[in-house]
Amino acid sequence: MMPNRTLESELYEVIRNGDIGRLEEYVQRQEYLSGVTYSGDTVLHIAARFGQRMVAERICREIVSLLWRVNNKSETPLHYAAQAGNLEVVTLFIREATDQEAGNLNPSELLRKRNRDGETALYQAVHHEHKHVVEELMRADSNLASIPDEQNTSPLYLAMMLSSLPIVTSLVESLPQNASRGAYAGPNGRSALHAAALRSEGFVEQSVSKLPELTKARDNSGRTPLHNGASAGNLPAVRLLLEKDRTSAYIAHSSGSFPVHVAAKLGHLEVLKELIMKCPDSDVLLDDQGKNFLHLAVEEKRVSVVQWVCMLCLRRQ
Repeated sequence: MMPNRTLESELYEVIRNGDIGRLEEYVQRQEYLSGVTYSGDTVLHIAARFGQRMVAERICREIVSLLWRVNNKSETPLHYAAQAGNLEVVTLFIREATDQEAGNLNPSELLRKRNRDGETALYQAVHHEHKHVVEELMRADSNLASIPDEQNTSPLYLAMMLSSLPIVTSLVESLPQNASRGAYAGPNGRSALHAAALRSEGFVEQSVSKLPELTKARDNSGRTPLHNGASAGNLPAVRLLLEKDRTSAYIAHSSGSFPVHVAAKLGHLEVLKELIMKCPDSDVLLDDQGKNFLHLAVEEKRVSVVQWVCMLCLRRQ
């Protein structure tokens, strides 16, 4: 094959339109297939971008090594197919790559290839919320879920942040039993459960079902998922986290605040009630300034919290 040349504009249109007949004319002069666009896209990138499965299949039969070629952003044709959500093309690329396993080309290398932002094809599929593509890629290599991007954001953490429960479910169900912590990783030391606690209880349940020890996971500021749930006033998530592991209520973050302090300071009364009910002695927990949750509620003028505490004290007399 000849060195790279500028891709012919006519060939670009042939591929975009899926014109197999015209494509054959260029296949006979194989040097044309080595052309790239200004952004470094090969003929296979273009076929993937526009979802032209038959064109992609014909190109793979001719020069399958193009599957591993990257553009100026280090993206493979598989990245493009995953972004577009074209399941047929993704399936084709996986099959073609797997067929090369006995040769010099490594299918795992293709599947795990990261672009310049550290994103795999799976990450791209999650980002664009293409559930069926996510499932196909996970079937091909379930360890893809353990490859985070440059910000240490795993595909699962990303799905949590996108509030995409169907994709979260697909990822969790596809994870191997011995999945590494990387599969749940998030930026700044956070875990997928930290992200889940800001959303519905369904997200929390999915995370805890696989790795219950995540309830005690602390991010770079010492916050646990329960801190996040309390901060968001997310009662269903807080309730579920406490059911899984009440001891997380006794973990302080780097500023010395416990979840009960966070709930009181922000005026999340129902969350505060749940914390006190499940962990009655959390009312005596003190932060680094020697303050309990009531001190913070008074400082922040959280009237509903102060009134509830006063009523509680009267009942106990």
